[in-house]
Amino acid sequence: MKPEVCKNCPLYSCKDGPVDPYVSAEESIVVIGEAPGLVEVRHNQPFIGPMGRVLRAIMLKGGLNLDNCTVTNTVWCRPPGGRTPTNEERDYCFTNRTLPFLKKFLHAKWLCVGSVASKALLGETITHTNGYLFSNPYGGNKIVGAIYHPRYVMESGREISKEVEEAFVKFLKTEAILDPTDSIKVNPPIMALKDFVDEAEKAEYIVLDLETTGLSSTSGITICGLGLPDGKVVSVRWNDQTKAVLKSLLTGEGKTFIIHNVGFDAPVLYNNGIDIFDNKLVDTLLLAQLLGNKKKSLEALGGRYLATTSWKKKAGLEGKGVYNGKDVYYTNLVYQRMERDLFKVSRPLWDQIKDVPKIAAKMHVRGIKLDIVKLNALQKKTSNELEQGFKDWHAIWGDVNPFSPKQLSELFTKAFGERLPKVYVTGGKRKESTNEKALQILRLRSPQLHMVVDQILNLRNLNKFLKTYVEIEYDDNGIVHPHFNVAGTITGRWSSSKPNLQNIPPRFRGIFVPRPGHVFLEPDYSQAETRIIAMLSNEQHMLDAWDEGKDIHIFNASKVFAVDYDKVTPEQRQMAKTVIYAMSYGSGPGRIAEKTGRPFKSVKQFMHDFKELFPSYSGILEHWASDAQEHGYLTTPFGFVHHFYGKRIYTQAKNFIPQSSVSSIINIVLCQIVERFPTKLHPLAQVHDSLLLEISEELDREEVAAEIKQIMEQPWECLGNRSIPVHLNWGETWGECK
Repeated sequence: MKPEVCKNCPLYSCKDGPVDPYVSAEESIVVIGEAPGLVEVRHNQPFIGPMGRVLRAIMLKGGLNLDNCTVTNTVWCRPPGGRTPTNEERDYCFTNRTLPFLKKFLHAKWLCVGSVASKALLGETITHTNGYLFSNPYGGNKIVGAIYHPRYVMESGREISKEVEEAFVKFLKTEAILDPTDSIKVNPPIMALKDFVDEAEKAEYIVLDLETTGLSSTSGITICGLGLPDGKVVSVRWNDQTKAVLKSLLTGEGKTFIIHNVGFDAPVLYNNGIDIFDNKLVDTLLLAQLLGNKKKSLEALGGRYLATTSWKKKAGLEGKGVYNGKDVYYTNLVYQRMERDLFKVSRPLWDQIKDVPKIAAKMHVRGIKLDIVKLNALQKKTSNELEQGFKDWHAIWGDVNPFSPKQLSELFTKAFGERLPKVYVTGGKRKESTNEKALQILRLRSPQLHMVVDQILNLRNLNKFLKTYVEIEYDDNGIVHPHFNVAGTITGRWSSSKPNLQNIPPRFRGIFVPRPGHVFLEPDYSQAETRIIAMLSNEQHMLDAWDEGKDIHIFNASKVFAVDYDKVTPEQRQMAKTVIYAMSYGSGPGRIAEKTGRPFKSVKQFMHDFKELFPSYSGILEHWASDAQEHGYLTTPFGFVHHFYGKRIYTQAKNFIPQSSVSSIINIVLCQIVERFPTKLHPLAQVHDSLLLEISEELDREEVAAEIKQIMEQPWECLGNRSIPVHLNWGETWGECK
């Protein structure tokens, strides 16, 4: 018989339950699950079924028996069919049954298992709480932890299991939350602030964090937090008086500042009259990436390396000064911990690329000049083309929205009798789609589909081109300031936004021009990823072809198609280039055929013949994939680490080492070029395997070209003392750099 309190519960009529909590005599840890399963219902005890066995195994590896824990569920009844409880079911049962029970155990540590428990207790899904430690929101001085549900561990494999085990061990070892509040001085008197500045001038390094009025680099500063290696922190309101006291400290030379996200704080300071660029700027965001951290936010790093709570949620309660001070305090501790961990990978790599965030921040500040006349003309031309394109579309297809997947699906079904193709989408699943891959497949089915597909793709491209590149934000001087994220990808490649320079259409590059008295130089590595795979696999036939100055795609095509090198057709070369490149990204023949529109059988045969002719090249790709599956991570020859998670490790791992190695190389040479040319040469962009440099005409072109070529074509010991050739392209616009 269910108690009176359950009468208004959405699960009141449910026959499976309630399952009462299990109370251990020790009462030191309370485990909170999601909802009972059939085995739990039958025996009236939580976590004794299949999921309980998985959790028990995880806990035993941490040295704790589940039987020694008090165990309950967020929802005490089993929802119909064993489905996940609804929000209404979760909230009712947690408020009326689970929480009153839990409050009897404020002297114990609580562990949320799964998203239902995490959402009910901490207000966040398990994706945002797994592995973190929190202060108990209902009182007491013990921690609350969170780990993924055993079901997710079983589905995701060994990598997630290891992550959960590490999170559980940290939970076991931690009794109380690290609270730095007493170390933080919020808005101290001016004399005390001056004393802090005097001490900071002599410190090994200074930690810095800002609170701002917005998220752009032109935002105002509201609070400035500074910290010292010994943990002392000040957090002050930013006004004329405090700015005057801090300016000499921030704008001097030769100091080292530790900042989490140099790419934001340094430009903000610059735009607020503080030029910090004459100092060393160490970015814990890049350091976190180099050490293989999947989550690189300061809070995530605090959760991994320290016994920290989610302090950001308390900003409104404690005040922004304390919040800012905690950012500074934890940045310092996270930096100290990660700096010590560098020995696990490659300290030499860090020493060579640690200036990258500072260079990227200066690139953002400097920006790239636009030819406004050309931009306006391009905007008008594109707008007219888009307007005419819509007129042509609606004249034929009426009110159908060419950007609506649902309406396009109905159009293809009713007008052509065709269902949308299933293609791989984000997440690795095959679904019906109207993305470009699906439309290209649809186009191949019948000539009558050519026109409609071409119209859709043309409208999409024009709209994207207009919104992303033509309607671009620039300052009063016609300068666009792209945002560069140097730690935004798993391989170390940069990403950029406003605009995205990584995928910029060729016809748009002519809009970018050098400042008066300058010229553009674009050094571009040739076939870098393919070369690195050949180097590391010691695929001698390919290496010999490069040494002989041959085009590698023509060479590969000549071998696979068994024709003379000088008789390879452009179509055969393109086939070789596309298939071999896609293979290095883990694509199979089906996906390559789908992407290229080529017959499945011909792609499959090409891949088979290529593997037979170049076994070392294809073999090392398989080796990297299996190595990542076995160990959960890969380390590049340069010392860059990445941990792999989820179900797509096999495909993701194949190209990680070559792409990450190229990224390390481009970052290293960028730092060396800037060191060699501290003035009169300005990096403006990094796009995959190339750089865009703005060079003063006061410098001798031939001398600059020779020195840059020497730097970029240096031999790499970890690649067998081989180098990668670079092409140097000069231009009066970016578009001319070909």
